[in-house]
Amino acid sequence: MDDKIKKGADQRTPSRSQYFSWINNTNEGSTEEQTLINLGYFKWLNKKYGMKLDIYAWDAGNLDGSASGYADLNSPKLKAQYPEGYKNVVKAAAENGTRMGVWGGPDGFGDTEESAKARHELMVSLCRDFNFALFKLDGVCGELRPQNRQRFVEMIKECRKYSPDLIILNHRLNLGEGRDYVTTDLWNGSETYVDIFGVSECTTPHHRAFMFTRGLTKDLDRLMEDHGVCISSCIDFFEDELIYQAFNRCLILAPEIYGSPWLMNDEEEGHLAHIYNLHRRLRDILVDGMVLDSKIYGINAVARGSDDVRVLSFGNNTWQTKNVTITLNEEIGLKPCDKVRVICHHPFESVVGDYGYGEKLTVEVDAFRAALYEICVPQKAPDMPTDCQYIVLHENEDGRPDLIKVVKNNEFDNRFHKITKLGRATAASIPKSLEKYYETAMFAIDNDALEARSLRRSGPTAYPEVQAARDAFFNQKTFKLRGCDNGYLFDGNRDTFYDGRSYETPPIRKVGDGCLRVDFGEILDVDTVEVEYFDPHTPVFEVSAMVSPKDIDYSTDLDDWKANKLVATTVINDNETMEYAIDVVHTIASVKGKRIVAVYNVGGKARYIRIKKPVNRIYRVSAMKDGVAIELKAPKANNLMAHFNARECVGAKSLEFTVTPDCWAKGSYLSVACEGKHGLEGVYAVAECESKLYAPTDRTPSNYSNSFECRPVRRDSNYTFYIPVTEDMVGKSVTVWALMFDAENTNFDVDCYICPPNREPDGVVISR
Repeated sequence: MDDKIKKGADQRTPSRSQYFSWINNTNEGSTEEQTLINLGYFKWLNKKYGMKLDIYAWDAGNLDGSASGYADLNSPKLKAQYPEGYKNVVKAAAENGTRMGVWGGPDGFGDTEESAKARHELMVSLCRDFNFALFKLDGVCGELRPQNRQRFVEMIKECRKYSPDLIILNHRLNLGEGRDYVTTDLWNGSETYVDIFGVSECTTPHHRAFMFTRGLTKDLDRLMEDHGVCISSCIDFFEDELIYQAFNRCLILAPEIYGSPWLMNDEEEGHLAHIYNLHRRLRDILVDGMVLDSKIYGINAVARGSDDVRVLSFGNNTWQTKNVTITLNEEIGLKPCDKVRVICHHPFESVVGDYGYGEKLTVEVDAFRAALYEICVPQKAPDMPTDCQYIVLHENEDGRPDLIKVVKNNEFDNRFHKITKLGRATAASIPKSLEKYYETAMFAIDNDALEARSLRRSGPTAYPEVQAARDAFFNQKTFKLRGCDNGYLFDGNRDTFYDGRSYETPPIRKVGDGCLRVDFGEILDVDTVEVEYFDPHTPVFEVSAMVSPKDIDYSTDLDDWKANKLVATTVINDNETMEYAIDVVHTIASVKGKRIVAVYNVGGKARYIRIKKPVNRIYRVSAMKDGVAIELKAPKANNLMAHFNARECVGAKSLEFTVTPDCWAKGSYLSVACEGKHGLEGVYAVAECESKLYAPTDRTPSNYSNSFECRPVRRDSNYTFYIPVTEDMVGKSVTVWALMFDAENTNFDVDCYICPPNREPDGVVISR
């Protein structure tokens, strides 16, 4: 029996495009309603951009669950999620040319012949009745018991009678003889949730620099699974990572994404679709590849294709623009021919030109970007506009771009800015107003879920299908019960709360026991501040006992701070019910407790407050005047960073420079790159211009979060802080400060760069 029959695919099987739902839901799973909304998003991508999705795969909780949570379609849990079973979802997917897949465990056969037959029939029915395309089998659910390995083999063999191309993914399982019947293993056991599992080890102008060093499978083995590209957190430059996933590695599942792609901005939706469309046009020849010379093309560069059509994918993981010299011959796998056409597909589309076989040409690759080129005989070249660089907005059924945006040609020139190094900081005296500098940085930090940060980063959408998928995600009960969004403090809803994950105790989750910081958005005349929170009668792992801190600090300017005291705590309900998501399995439970209001005296002007070692599960924070809550116009809060008095600044470095007009564009930002070991949360950055302080709005790796799923990774080296450069800073002296808080780790360099905005350039839209 050959691999294609036994495994559902072989090394030369063209890739299938996939989306899977992990991180859009966690172990609790999705629902029919949410899945239909998500499928509506992909139907919209098809209608608007011509994008086709081969497989939509449910992840955990839609059949089996974690910790041996084997289920069947008649279980109360699945009946609640899918009242009519899978038929409505399968029908909606099929209408868009998509087949379903599902996550599960390898066993579930139970301990009797009857239960074993039931499991066998369940899995076979997914292929026989619903034409499922994929099973993802995960060790999170449980192992395959040795006595059931032959049952597993017989089950898979019968599944493939109905779905011969059934892909089976093996995530961290010992399947014994069943291993011969699965299609792929999880490559290196790695996931790619950005800044959780996919983490950049170097300083970088964006969060996805790990794409360059992640590597290639041994001998370019395609029967592996690399977990795809996560579009959920830190979305910038996802398209570059997708180039590496779909073209460099080009595994059996490619392009493959997961998470919540509807959190992209509207321009990025088209970029996603174009990569899917481009890969579909070329996928039959992408099955053959060769690794390119790393001394010329950089690490993990690959050429794929046929004798007369070559697809080159490579990149630049340095801070400097890089020149790559391509030789148009056997070096890239191109067989002898007369003329050669060179086409750039990424980061912009263009016909570079026609060359003779064996000629060399040098192409420029921007810092920390991927590049994709198609090199072919002219008669095999796609129909493309010439003498311009453009972005594809839509393609027809044949893959021909019929709507483009020209961003650069002979008639006009959109100046493309490059990353520019501004200098290296040197040792400096600690600023006299240190507390103001520190608190400026702290109040700007976003501790919300990474998905909430992505939504704010991308802004509103003009498309109802995108909005519906966003709403379905953020309105999930499990999202709200994790207290992931500081906006819950101010939404007027008595049931929402902030900070539901504090069972991940310090120092794992909070820096220096944390500090509740609230910016009311403007200076107010405040009598008292009220903090309303939950305290359980009988604490459980996920819901801890709470005691109100005794002190509060307040300020109007982050420089002059005053202190005051807790004056009262009042139990307003002694029989409050608090729902929570159970750790690991993520189903919902509840606990009884007290709803308490803590009252802190202020008695003066305040915009900013901070409370050291705060309670969690906070329903609201209110500024009170004459016994009435003041209406807040633009409040925000965070809770995971240390109080000023909990940290000692041990040194500083600074760099003074001027941002010149020629290296600035709207949306430009500073990358403050801390090269080397500085300690865990051992350095923070801030910029100063004409006595005004500017704080980073982001950092790699991401700042601590009230997480929807896993917490961001902890790193003690190579932080990069991102500080927006506003137009009023251009032409003026700017000083960047790096404040150090780890006495044992001060021997690191601080380099500063100005980086161009990651936004689609202006251009002229042309219909072809």
